[in-house]
Amino acid sequence: MSKGGNVKNRRSAGETIPLIEPLEPRLLLSGNVTVFTIGTGLFAYGDVSANDILIEQGVLHAGLFTVTGRNATTVNETAAGTPVEFPDINGDLWAWMSDGNDVLEVKGATVPGLMWVDGGAGDNTVTIDPTTINGSVFVMNGVGLDTFSMTSSQILGSLTILNGDGGSNTTLDGGTVDGSVTVFNGAGSDSFLLDNSSSGDGIYAASSSSTATGVPTRRSMTVASSAASPFSTARVTTISPWTMWTKPRTSGRVPSATC
Repeated sequence: MSKGGNVKNRRSAGETIPLIEPLEPRLLLSGNVTVFTIGTGLFAYGDVSANDILIEQGVLHAGLFTVTGRNATTVNETAAGTPVEFPDINGDLWAWMSDGNDVLEVKGATVPGLMWVDGGAGDNTVTIDPTTINGSVFVMNGVGLDTFSMTSSQILGSLTILNGDGGSNTTLDGGTVDGSVTVFNGAGSDSFLLDNSSSGDGIYAASSSSTATGVPTRRSMTVASSAASPFSTARVTTISPWTMWTKPRTSGRVPSATC
């Protein structure tokens, strides 16, 4: 008999002892991106997994936009690799990718309005392949190594990229931006490559970090362009805590520079 009462601790012969079986291990795949329309705009919301989506136009039907999940990412719970079509898109493109190492590519499309991307924290990649954006492009990323690439594309407005700490790589290859190009980076190793690209209203590139007191200080940022890029003699001006690199409107080449 136990000290606290007469409850027996022994089980009778033949009594079944219930067992709890552990569940089989599951891998966290690349999540789901929820895509929908509001008015004439297209909206995409990612989750905390590493989402990878491709936005195209005319894949299934002429003029209509599709969003396809890649690398195990689903779109509206549709299997990865299957395009999901969205009609009546005649406005802006908005994407909140949330945290995780996310990839967003826009390819072979004409976006009627602006393009706005919040990549969240993680090593994010935003790619614009042969595409025309009829408005401005805004890209924001949190902490992580972030990459932006624009190839053979045109932005009729301005391009603004705001990256958090962790380093970044920005490439404009055969691209045209009618407005200004602005790239602000946090702490980390940052690069900015211009190749056969142009901006109608100046290029502004800056990198910084924070000291223990929270006062921004200069960081190293590599700025380079090829001879094919229509930029004039470099004007690199240090405006503490930022470094500003601007393009006069005359043609020519900006040599490689470290700001």
